Amino acid sequence: MENIIFPSAVTVTDQTIDCTAMSMAKQQFIIDFTERAFAIYRESGKQRLCFGIAGPSGSGKSFLSVLVYELGKEIDPSIRIVPISIDAYHYPNTYLESTVKDGTSLKQVKGRYDTYDVEALVTALEEYRHGNRVQFPLYSRKLHEPIANAISVAEQPTLLLVEGLWLLRKEAGWGNVRPFLDKTFYIDDVAEDSRERTLSRHIMGGRSEEDAKRQYEQSDAKNRELVIATKDSADELLAWPK
Repeated sequence: MENIIFPSAVTVTDQTIDCTAMSMAKQQFIIDFTERAFAIYRESGKQRLCFGIAGPSGSGKSFLSVLVYELGKEIDPSIRIVPISIDAYHYPNTYLESTVKDGTSLKQVKGRYDTYDVEALVTALEEYRHGNRVQFPLYSRKLHEPIANAISVAEQPTLLLVEGLWLLRKEAGWGNVRPFLDKTFYIDDVAEDSRERTLSRHIMGGRSEEDAKRQYEQSDAKNRELVIATKDSADELLAWPK
C-alpha cells in the first residue's frame, strides 16, 4: 500500500468528495478490489471486459468506481478503466415531466427503474462487447441531465465499470443488460449510512434539506426495497469495512 498514492479527493458526477478522512481499512478495501479487478481482467484473456456494480442509493457505487479508476492509472496504466453510471441513461427531464404513469409524472419518481432509456444502454454495451468505438454519456448533477457522447472508448484494452441501482433487475428491460456484464457485484450497505450519504448528495446538488428528505422518502427509500430484492442474483457481495 505504501507504493500507491491515494487521492485526497475525487469528483463524482460534478460533486467533490473529500477522501482525507477515509480509514486505512477502506483505502485497503478499494486497493484490493482494484488489484483483483485487474487480475480478473487478465485471466479473462479478453480485450474488453465489463463489471456491474449494483446497490441502493448512497451505498458507494459511484465512489468505488471512480476511486478504482484513479488507482487503476497507478497500478496498471496499460489497461484503461472506464466508470459508467446508469444515471447517464436517464430520459431527459422534458420527457419525464411529460410522461405520466399511474397518475404520476415520471419526473416525480426520477431514479425509478422505468425512468431510464434501458434500450440505449443495451445498445451501447453491445457495441462495446463487439469491440466497436463507443460514445458513452455522462450524468451531470449540476444540470440534472445526461450529457451525450462524453466518454469515448476505442481500441485500448478496457475494463468498463457500470454502476447503478437496477443492474440486477429483470423487469422493464433490465434483464437485457445482464448478459453484457462479465461479473456482477452488489454493495451490501448499512441503511442509515446510505440515507445520510444520499441526503448529502441531494443537498450538494441544490436541494434544500427539507426537499432532500422528501425526495428520499418519496423515491430513494422505495427504490431501496426493490434494489435489495435483487442482491441475491449478484455474483459477489461487497461490504465497506467499518
